Amino acid sequence: AKHSEVVKINVLTIDGRKVSTFSQSVLEGKNVFKLFLPKGTYFVNIVGSDYTYTIKTISLSNSNSQSKITNSYPERQKINQSNTTDLLVRMKYSTNDQLLFKFYSGNYCSVVCDVPTSNKILDTEFVECKDANGKYYSTVKIGSQIWMAENLDYIPEAASDFSVGLEDEQEWMTKSTPYYYVYDRARYGVIYNWYASIAAVPEGWHLPTDSEWTELSNLLGGESVSGGKLKSTSGWEIPNTDGVNSVGFTALPGGARAVDVYFGQGLATGWWSSTIDVSENIFGRSVNNTSGGLNRISNYGYFGFSVRCVKD
Repeated sequence: AKHSEVVKINVLTIDGRKVSTFSQSVLEGKNVFKLFLPKGTYFVNIVGSDYTYTIKTISLSNSNSQSKITNSYPERQKINQSNTTDLLVRMKYSTNDQLLFKFYSGNYCSVVCDVPTSNKILDTEFVECKDANGKYYSTVKIGSQIWMAENLDYIPEAASDFSVGLEDEQEWMTKSTPYYYVYDRARYGVIYNWYASIAAVPEGWHLPTDSEWTELSNLLGGESVSGGKLKSTSGWEIPNTDGVNSVGFTALPGGARAVDVYFGQGLATGWWSSTIDVSENIFGRSVNNTSGGLNRISNYGYFGFSVRCVKD
């Protein structure tokens, strides 16, 4: 550090998902930080008062423990100002490469995807998406719709002792009681039965209707190809067919819950809609690793799927 100040360190996966953040007062000179990360490739973003610096790092750890950052005792070594490096970070970019930008303002995060062909200014809109527990979510504008850019991760405080055991199959077979399931909450959010999904949406947002899912699919080229444009480019089992994340939706394979089993992690994911027909079938959408399609599904509400909401 060139002077004493507070710096913020963000650790993100290669597809832009924030896994850890840390703010720390640093002293002038060299300060040492240690990262503890599960196996994978990450971006480390360091933000000071007058600079931003980003590096890529690879963790070879076999641990699946929670990501964290620690500050070792700072080594107070004066920086030789004549040897300071250019704070401009140059990244290789080829024509037609797609860039995914995440813009932050306080608690807000807006996602923008672009394929720039020349110098340009990107505009974005910050929209509040906050659940009843106070957690904020990133958002993305796709056509005229504004979607959550990550799965909902909300469980009411009153349900903090909820059971995730598979012995609860009879309880899951009801649409009148909310039930939740967690496999890897930090990565995939929470899986909900339909009743729980209806009750969990943030204020000012709603569970998308079947027609809103169709509008999204049509905007991206139709049911046979739109799923690939929603899928993250990483995190899926091979082959992740057509997974290009062209609009910043960043769908991850969080799996689903059937009556008596959790399945599909790494291979597929599904989301609820708010639409129910006269036979009490509830519509939703799903994507998987072997297809680029966005599949229309219908079933009874006791199945468990993820939730993405649309701005009112």
